[in-house]
Amino acid sequence: MNKRPPKWADRLLEWFCSEEQIEILQGDLHELFEWRVEEMGIWLARLHYIKDVVDMLRPFALKKKRTTRFSNRIDMFRNNLKISFRSLLKQKTNSLINISGLALGMAVCLLISIYISHELDHDKFSENYDRIYRVTSHWGDFSPRSKTAMPVGPALKQDIPGIANSVRFMKVLTNDNSGIPIKYRDKKFAEEGLVSVDKGFLEMFSIEVVLGDATSALDDPDNIMLSEEMADKYFGDRNPIGEVLRVEDKFEMKVTGVFKSVNHKSHLYFDFITPITFMSEGRWGIYTFTQNWETTFGWTYIQLEELVDPTQVEALLPEFVANRYPENFGEDYGGFELFLQSLTDIHLRSDYTREIRENGDIRLLVQMAIIGIVILLVAAINFINLSTARSTLRAKEVGVRKTMGALKGQLIRQFMVESFLVTFIALLLAIGLAILALPRFNMLMQKEFIVEPAFFVQMLANGVILSASLAILAGLYPAFVLSGFQPVRVLKGGFISSREGGLLRKIFTTVQFATGIVFLFGLYVIYDQLQFIQTKEIGLDTSQVLVINRPPQSVKNEVIVNALKQIPVVELVSAAAGSVPGYDVSGATWSYHPEGFPRERRSMNTMWGYNDVVKTFGMEMVAGTDFSSVHDKDSLNALILNASAVASLGWTSEEAIGKSMGEFHWRQDQITPGRVVGVVKDFHFESLHEEVKPGVLLYTNNDFGNLIVKLNSYEGSEAIEAIEKTWNEVLPEFPFQVTFLDEKVAGLYAEEERLRQSINYFAVIAIFTSALGLLGLVSFVLMQRSKEIGIRKVLGAKTMILVKTLSSDFVRLIAIAFLISAPVAYYLMDQWLAGFAFSIDIGILPFVFALAAIAAICALTVGYKALKAAMTNPVEILREE
Repeated sequence: MNKRPPKWADRLLEWFCSEEQIEILQGDLHELFEWRVEEMGIWLARLHYIKDVVDMLRPFALKKKRTTRFSNRIDMFRNNLKISFRSLLKQKTNSLINISGLALGMAVCLLISIYISHELDHDKFSENYDRIYRVTSHWGDFSPRSKTAMPVGPALKQDIPGIANSVRFMKVLTNDNSGIPIKYRDKKFAEEGLVSVDKGFLEMFSIEVVLGDATSALDDPDNIMLSEEMADKYFGDRNPIGEVLRVEDKFEMKVTGVFKSVNHKSHLYFDFITPITFMSEGRWGIYTFTQNWETTFGWTYIQLEELVDPTQVEALLPEFVANRYPENFGEDYGGFELFLQSLTDIHLRSDYTREIRENGDIRLLVQMAIIGIVILLVAAINFINLSTARSTLRAKEVGVRKTMGALKGQLIRQFMVESFLVTFIALLLAIGLAILALPRFNMLMQKEFIVEPAFFVQMLANGVILSASLAILAGLYPAFVLSGFQPVRVLKGGFISSREGGLLRKIFTTVQFATGIVFLFGLYVIYDQLQFIQTKEIGLDTSQVLVINRPPQSVKNEVIVNALKQIPVVELVSAAAGSVPGYDVSGATWSYHPEGFPRERRSMNTMWGYNDVVKTFGMEMVAGTDFSSVHDKDSLNALILNASAVASLGWTSEEAIGKSMGEFHWRQDQITPGRVVGVVKDFHFESLHEEVKPGVLLYTNNDFGNLIVKLNSYEGSEAIEAIEKTWNEVLPEFPFQVTFLDEKVAGLYAEEERLRQSINYFAVIAIFTSALGLLGLVSFVLMQRSKEIGIRKVLGAKTMILVKTLSSDFVRLIAIAFLISAPVAYYLMDQWLAGFAFSIDIGILPFVFALAAIAAICALTVGYKALKAAMTNPVEILREE
């Protein structure tokens, strides 16, 4: 039987007893225990020993210095930190590669994390954002719309229980979606941020009013509220309250409030707020905005009461439509439905037409997140690779320390401190790089992030979490590998010739090569597709064509058109509205009754055009005539179809001429007769993501639409200056705004261009980071094989043979990486190209480009180091051995 005191009693004594007392007290108790065993037996001796230990719980025996262990830990940490710094300084090249790679990867991740956080935070500024929903409309074969008729909101609140509030949001725009002229004294601008809303809008969306009374600011139809930016733009340092703005050269609007803008964090866009009564009947000509159930003029939002289930409210919408909408409304198109869309889904997950502004895309966020993770992974792989590789250099150090009694846990802590030190230094450098790159990143992502306290705090918080996670994930494996060396084997020199860590390093290096191939493959395909888009014939001549926002409807087209035609550089002038290429065409799909289809209504993209619109856009006539050849008495009913429209009706181009084509009006529930006078070759209303849809050019002599100006020679700014001068002479009261049509068309592919630039930048970073790691790894491998190189040189091996031998392992890794990454890259880019109705064939060139580029990068790094090693004097190498 074991004649020792209970272990747990001894541990208890050691736990509470001070170091000054433990040796004396424990020694006395053990002697007393041994005497009792002889006199009383083992069981009674143990009971007495426990009693004696409990009796020792006295103040004189308790630990006095409770901070001793903590102090020891601080000292140990300080010592580990000192050793870590010495290790980094000893391996300067290795440390520089590690820190630089990590800093680059972390800088990219910090910027991407800020961007993703910003996008995910959209529309959450409202206090009750989780109870706000947008009402959307679905109507047969028309694309689902984000808009609804204006009476829907108030009627929903009245008919359906559980709705706490409803508001309507309506853009105040001219018919061609150009800005509204707003003037204050000598300042005049065309503004696109003028909206009309219900009075409850400010409260529902928690809009902060900084000047004025929020409760009464929208009481009068001629009241207007400004954002802080617009108040500064028009009034500078003056108090704007009570000042008057002239809107549309028609309305005198009194400024009653100033609010903080939410444009940067919302799908909503507004700089000026007017009451919904501003759009009341009779103020805007023939339009009956607020009582029209057939036309979707604006957006409707509802706020549910607390604990109300939105699915229950949505289930009541079919009954609401049946009760409120006109009988047989929408039957010809498969019926009409309303649905609810969560406020927080609008910015990233909305696929509706007629949005307030261009929304984000959850797919882009996923792409950016994947790119950030991949780049960080490459940097982490570098760290793991180089840390495990240099383990052979520290093998003897670990062996000696373990022989001297160092425990595995102590060594793990030492190497984890090194890992945290590297990532912390990299974090500081990454924050600096991120701040320096912020202007370029803003330009790339079309954002306006600025370095302010909140931004810096968010970046620092993200960076701390990122660096800590990276230090643990990237440092844990090297720490366990290094601390697990067997002292006897290491001190005999056996570890250096072993294969420990070699397989893992090859796997990681292969992953880096594969990542670079995918990036380069994607870059080539995206660039090729964008080149295809830019050079593909779209059925229009967009060069030297200007689009000028027209003045209000009070000005006749002929006035400015005739004036512009007098300018020498101007060849043609026309006007167009609706499905104008380069602009949002989602709101210009109209219904027609073609001849021979008495029971059908065909929806077609519609562009209203003035005289010479066909010639100005450079469209190609297939049959018939353009509007300039039509007699005045017939011109009001003249239509020109595109080839797709003709084909969809089963006509030939010649058969289409003279056919009737009635335009259906929901407002009057009547059909305006029309006659086909010509057919044009298909042209792209929309981007190449979409197929060319049936389209109609509808003649109009009404005074609306953007002015389209064709120049007879390209003189850039001089031509624009001449046009602006004429504009100001004829229309001095109205702001002049001009855009090149080819720039608007190119803007349809802004997302693709951003993706190309993103891939371009991030591919360079990923490849540069991989090259850094590869350089460090090659240096290590060549150092390991230095003796082999010296012996081969002595035996007569040629330099190029040595370079080939030393590079062969990396060539095999590139081949493996290509076999793995090629199918992945092809699949990803094939899925991306599937989003275009017109796209390139991938072919073999992207594979050749990616492989050749990776091989060239590897040759520059591996070949250079291998050549340098092969040319080293073998005497120097063997002397060191």
